[in-house]
Amino acid sequence: MTHPYYAHSLEGKPPSEWQPLEEHLRNVAELAYCFAESFGAGDLAFLAGLLHDLGKYQKAFQQRLITENDLEAHNENLPGKVDHSTVGALHAMRELGKGNNPFGLVLAYLIAGHHAGLPDWIHEIGSGGALSSRLEKRDLLERLHEVIPQRLRNISESRIGLPGNKPLREEHLHLWVRMLFSCLVDADFLDTEAFIEPEKAIERGAYADLKELKSRFDAWMTKKA
Repeated sequence: MTHPYYAHSLEGKPPSEWQPLEEHLRNVAELAYCFAESFGAGDLAFLAGLLHDLGKYQKAFQQRLITENDLEAHNENLPGKVDHSTVGALHAMRELGKGNNPFGLVLAYLIAGHHAGLPDWIHEIGSGGALSSRLEKRDLLERLHEVIPQRLRNISESRIGLPGNKPLREEHLHLWVRMLFSCLVDADFLDTEAFIEPEKAIERGAYADLKELKSRFDAWMTKKA
């Protein structure tokens, strides 16, 4: 029997009611794809979602969930938390960062920063959380090679393309990366919220669309006239 791995726990609930890790990865991947499809980057966003929490396969992370039933275990910015975002960044670089392929590095930035924000490549003083330093922690990935399912490790660049299959102008690249980053962060947040606070997630779908809001606004203004 395969050992279960979890993305999130529920306070006071047994592991059987926790969110499976692979379920979370696929949910985030699909959401991120939907968000980024409109500007031609759905496939890259899908991969970012699929890899973003690979580090949660670490024994230390799973142990923290089990022993502490820690709802904040996913927040690696808090003291004593497990770095789970570097693993996915490392995997993206190993699979898609060869030669002049830019996709591995783009994915590494997105994944490494999905909790703390897009990292710098280097820092002026010290290394800190600089991406260049984090990508040197290759042992994190090697230790998980046999643990992470093959179906998650096998990624391909064959379907990845830039918006409209046209080269991006250099001055637009940073905006494109930030848009992708927003897609990943939003997808991660929304799926986490849907699992931990489903009532709040349901409320998010109850908003009126812009057409309805305009109709209400026009009616209100007519009454004021």
